[in-house]
Amino acid sequence: MIKFFGNGSAPKWLVATASAVAAVVVLFLALVIFTYANGNIFPGVSAGGVSLSGKTEEEARALLDGVCEERYTDAVINIKIEDLSTVEAKAAELGIKLSSEETAREAYAIGHEGGFFERVGAVLGALFGGGDVPLSVSFSEEAYEDLTERLTKHDIAAVDADYTIEDDKLFLHPRADGKTVDVKKAVEQLSARFAAQDYSDMEISREVAPSVALDIDKVYSEVHAVAADAYLEKGEDGNKIVPHVVGMDFDLSAARAEYEKDPGRVIEIPLTITMPKIQTKHLETNLFKYCLARVETYFSPKKVERTANVRLAAKLVNGTILNPGEEFSYNRTVGPRTTARGFREAAIFSQGEVVDGIGGGICQVSSTIYMAALKANMKIVERKNHAFYVDYTPKGEDATVVYGSIDFRFKNTSAYPIKIVATSKNNYIRIELMGTEPDEVRTVKLTKKTHSTTPYTTRIKETNTLKKGERVVDQKGQEGLSMSVYRNVYDKNGKLVESYLENNSKYKPMPEIVLVGTAVAAGSGESVETTAPVESVTPPAEEVPSTPTEEAPPSEENPEATPETPAPAPAPEDTPANEEAPAEQPSGDAPDWIGQ
Repeated sequence: MIKFFGNGSAPKWLVATASAVAAVVVLFLALVIFTYANGNIFPGVSAGGVSLSGKTEEEARALLDGVCEERYTDAVINIKIEDLSTVEAKAAELGIKLSSEETAREAYAIGHEGGFFERVGAVLGALFGGGDVPLSVSFSEEAYEDLTERLTKHDIAAVDADYTIEDDKLFLHPRADGKTVDVKKAVEQLSARFAAQDYSDMEISREVAPSVALDIDKVYSEVHAVAADAYLEKGEDGNKIVPHVVGMDFDLSAARAEYEKDPGRVIEIPLTITMPKIQTKHLETNLFKYCLARVETYFSPKKVERTANVRLAAKLVNGTILNPGEEFSYNRTVGPRTTARGFREAAIFSQGEVVDGIGGGICQVSSTIYMAALKANMKIVERKNHAFYVDYTPKGEDATVVYGSIDFRFKNTSAYPIKIVATSKNNYIRIELMGTEPDEVRTVKLTKKTHSTTPYTTRIKETNTLKKGERVVDQKGQEGLSMSVYRNVYDKNGKLVESYLENNSKYKPMPEIVLVGTAVAAGSGESVETTAPVESVTPPAEEVPSTPTEEAPPSEENPEATPETPAPAPAPEDTPANEEAPAEQPSGDAPDWIGQ
């Protein structure tokens, strides 16, 4: 129980205070109830001075759209760009539109979003003039582009420092800063003016657009180039000519000093120009149009298996392209000699005799390529002569091969790509080295010197396949030979410019094999020989040096070429290298090296 002093009544101040508190509580409760019960925009909320109190969000949006049409019908703002130009911005032409949907949403959010105290505070703030939502306007896309064009009419673009090349001179051009209107910034200012209904003149200035200074080191890296010839790039999808590169250079230190002295002027720098030897157009026009060398060797179509091997090997080397400095390897190009790859058994050398072996005859292709490479003055990297000399090339001009051990290789020492073209025509294998006509035409002639010859021996083999006493030469003998071949190079006027040893070739003597019959005539009473044939060998003669029978290295006054190989009269057919040999009965083959 509250007791009061004096006459027992409460003091007036206390009563007044209690009454005030009670009133505040009541008002606060009323405000809370109003805050949470009101479904429309609260009183005191406006947008750009337009009262939205009591409106729904949809009503507020419609009201703002109507205000936009009324407010901006004749609104105009003059935009002054320094002292250059005045751009008239008419609201009607700009297609101004208030962001009514967003504004209405923001207006409705006052007092309807947030926590308890945030909502109540927002309602109180709106009641006391703090509920105005700023307006924002936008322009149509077409109007924005038009305004941008008018605002940037007097822009000056920045010019970066750069360089140009004219003939044999490099010109360094100075930089120049530009001046441009910041369109985005200007449009933001213009929008704010229209939103605030401030139609006074608006002044804008152009901003500096900085240019980029010259990087002299970068210029050098871009200009400097080492002269490079056009060349043929080989690929699985075909070949293409890679263009030549013109060599360029300049004194970097001198150019840097000159530029730093006065970067505001055009500076002229002399260039050193180096033209490549092989240029694109020349290579495109002349590629494989000139025959550097053409050599033919004869083969007998009657030797069917050997002919098939020769044609298959020719097919495999045909079309081979060598860029300058590139090496040709016969074994790598032709590949393994196996029956699975189409090679057949044909005559080869083995242990001093002619026997059958896989791939017999393909040395004729390697030898013909060797002769062509000599004639074209190419560098021979690897070559070995046969054990016994052969009849399809001149002595000393053969090149034997054995897969995995003996290869024939030469390098393209010309300045241009070359292509090996292998064909067969009228029972000849033809090898052509096609390239580009050289600047200095060279002719190659070979001379030879025989150092010694060795007589062949005779072997007797007894056989019961012949009558007793009957003799048949099964393999003709062939003398041994030691010789040297010299390469002699002449210029277009026939002057000897180079002469050197090309190769030393040493051929073994091939024994003559004579079969002697041991069979006894019927009714003679003598037994028939059934044991294996007995071989008797006559003692070998010593190697006897002989007087040279062929030319020594030529003098400039008396050059001679090796005589051409005599060949039989051509057959009527014209057969490509990749066709099969005609189906004729085989006979003995010209000898080749072991395995080939």
